[in-house]
Amino acid sequence: MALIETDRLILRDFTLDDAAFVLNLVNEPSWLENIGDKNVHNLQDAEDYILNGPMKSYQENGYGLYMAELKLKSVPVGMCGLVKRDFFVEPDVGFAFLPEYWGLGFASESAKAVLEFARDELSIDRVLGITNIDNRGSMRVLEKIGLKYDKIVDLPGYQEQSRLFIPK
Repeated sequence: MALIETDRLILRDFTLDDAAFVLNLVNEPSWLENIGDKNVHNLQDAEDYILNGPMKSYQENGYGLYMAELKLKSVPVGMCGLVKRDFFVEPDVGFAFLPEYWGLGFASESAKAVLEFARDELSIDRVLGITNIDNRGSMRVLEKIGLKYDKIVDLPGYQEQSRLFIPK
């Protein structure tokens, strides 16, 4: 069932049936470099990631990360949604796509739709953006969807510094 639709994508809740896709995505070199190792090394780990990440967030917050699929083919291409972190009052928009779908505008398209969903359906007026300090592609996406760079931050649990983006 579609939660959010764009011209080309459907964003829907993750299910345990998505474990193989999650296993693939979170072990992509770009994920490991920019987001970090989530210790997802087999299908059971991937199911646990879904249960303790997106599904837990749906229950606790009423939102989370969503599976992004091509609308016409129902092919999974990435994830996008809202992440609630203990160290921020506001959620941040998160996104990750398989490398073969980079450069096609899917991250910007889905992230923009997530911000609209947050505002219109969840009554969340302020959403942040966080990115690895060197992740130029994600910085461009955050700027395209209307966020602006604010400052470098040290986030609990992260070894590297991050860039914080806030609404314009």
